Amino acid sequence: MDGKIETAMKELGSKTVSWEEQRNFARVTGDYNPVHMDDIAARRTQAGKALVHGMHMVMWALDRLIAEEVLSMPLAGFKARFSKMVYVGETIALWVIRESGSLVSAQVRVGNTVAVMVSVMRGELAPALPPTVLESDKEGERARDLTLEEMNGKSGSVLFANGAEDMFLSAGRALGSTRVRAIGAITRLVGMVCPGLHSMAYSYDVAFTKGGEDEESLSFRVEEVDERFRLLTQAVNGGGLKGTVVAIARVPPVSQPRLNEIAKWVNPREFAGINALVIGGSRGLGELTAKMIAAGGGSVVITYAVGSQEAHTVCEEIRAWGGRCETMQYDVRRGAAEQLDGLARMPSHLFYFATNVIFTRADGVFSAAAFEGFRQFYLTGFYDLCEALMKKRGETVLHVFYPSSVFVTERPAGMTEYAMAKAAGEVLCKDMTSAMPGLQIKMARLPRLLTDQTATATALQTEDPIQVLLPLVREMSERELYTPPLS
Repeated sequence: MDGKIETAMKELGSKTVSWEEQRNFARVTGDYNPVHMDDIAARRTQAGKALVHGMHMVMWALDRLIAEEVLSMPLAGFKARFSKMVYVGETIALWVIRESGSLVSAQVRVGNTVAVMVSVMRGELAPALPPTVLESDKEGERARDLTLEEMNGKSGSVLFANGAEDMFLSAGRALGSTRVRAIGAITRLVGMVCPGLHSMAYSYDVAFTKGGEDEESLSFRVEEVDERFRLLTQAVNGGGLKGTVVAIARVPPVSQPRLNEIAKWVNPREFAGINALVIGGSRGLGELTAKMIAAGGGSVVITYAVGSQEAHTVCEEIRAWGGRCETMQYDVRRGAAEQLDGLARMPSHLFYFATNVIFTRADGVFSAAAFEGFRQFYLTGFYDLCEALMKKRGETVLHVFYPSSVFVTERPAGMTEYAMAKAAGEVLCKDMTSAMPGLQIKMARLPRLLTDQTATATALQTEDPIQVLLPLVREMSERELYTPPLS
């Protein structure tokens, strides 16, 4: 299913999920996973920025369906399936698609895109399973960081947090406070306990049961781990519900090799003539490039827009190894000239690894808003920076590396705007080199390399980033050696 719809039956309401509401939901459920609570941590995932809790949208949908009297009691249970990511600050809307006998089908949408599909069943409560007494996970506010092996066969209990019945008043009155807390415990299970830190909800199938009003925890047991797709199937029971939870164990954020590993591939003096400014050098391919230059005797300044701690960590590693490195805050969406005042000296080389969220969710084939974001990063921001540096350069040649991508011609779904911006960047690079004396731009279409935003649950064939980038850095270094002086 591609998440798109053509017609709708009726809308039951909408709301914008603010940071205040996001934090409140985390408090009443206990799900403080960083992908929901920290934009900087979330940018190290394929999401790129903080996501609304999937269960938040499900509980809001249940609450609205009950408040608007679309649902009558008793409720037998619900199913939910997640299809698209929703970011904090976006507006969601609830649409009833079908009412048929004992079944109500609804969708939570962002614009015309379906984010969550919810089916609610009317009917009698199911017999409760015998209560399972298992050791409770004391997860607190730190999500567990588990391997697939550690998840396999894992079991335990997740304590209920208090307050969900007050945040979702209609659901609390109709279902009882314990059941609403138990629903909230499901997101705590997924986000904090198992899979934990690197998790994403896939589907819920929940039946409401008789009794359980005096219970205070949700028991769980991992029944299956599909290593091919990193899917976990768990059985849950407690607090007036039972069911099946399927979640994705996301690939952990990509860590670049340590400098002592990179140094094995680099001659200690081969980059001694380089004084590099690495935009986006605090992580990903920019971090790797900065380390390679430092390993070859070059000097680097790495920039960050918001992740200052990440930049300082990379800088400290380079310095501890014996290399030369500085950090500088730089945002490609702001004017370049003023931000460059902090540079102690003119760089001989510029490596441009500024990165926006590359996977976008559009309501149609093309999103002007998404393209505008890419334009700021890959066109305007790049041009402004080069122009500002050229004004400061004096009589020196500025060598620039601009990474394009094979996604220009071989793009996955949802990357139209990214590919368009990169293709336009290639044209811009050629014209800038022709029109601006002393500016030499090396543009290369990089193959798919494993980074935070390209990591997926299933294994993909990717090339070794050191073997891809090192020859390009060497080519840039040779240009520095053989470029004749300006007349």
